[in-house]
Amino acid sequence: MKAAVFYGPRDIRVEEVERPKLEAGDVLIRVRACGICGSDLHTYKLGLFPDLGMPIDSGRILGHEFSGDVAEVGGQVEGLKVGDRVTAISMGAEAEYLRIASFMTPVVFHVPPEVSYEEAATNEPLATSLHAVGLASPADGETIVILGAGVIGLGVLQ
Repeated sequence: MKAAVFYGPRDIRVEEVERPKLEAGDVLIRVRACGICGSDLHTYKLGLFPDLGMPIDSGRILGHEFSGDVAEVGGQVEGLKVGDRVTAISMGAEAEYLRIASFMTPVVFHVPPEVSYEEAATNEPLATSLHAVGLASPADGETIVILGAGVIGLGVLQ
C-alpha cells in the first residue's frame, strides 16, 4: 500500500509499505480522507512531537484526522462490518489502510451517508474544540478570547 512516511523535518516520502495485518478484534480501515493537523505540520516543519504517528521500519506515518470504510474485520467485532463508513481515533492515517487495534474499536464511529468523508475527517478536531469549551466552562455574558482561527478555533467559536 502507499503511505506518506515521515523521516525527519521536511522529509516525507510517498512509499510502498506493508499493509497492516490484523489480529483478533482489530479493524482495517480503507482511508478515504485525512486532514493535516497543526501537530502534523509542526512535526514536518520543525521535528516537534517526534513520537507522533504510527512507527514503521524506518519512519512514521502521520495523520489522525480521518474517515474511511471498514475493509476487513479480524474475527468478531461488535457493531462493525466490512463496508461501514467510519471515523475513529488512531494514528497513521496518511496511508491507504489503517489498522485499529482491538482495544481502540470502541472509538470507531459510524458516519451517516449524508456526511462526506471530508466532513467526517473533521470529527477529531471538532471533538477537541468541544473538549476545550467544556474545560473553559463559559457562562452567558462572559467575554471569551479564542486564539487562532484554524479548525479547532473555529469549532470553539461555533
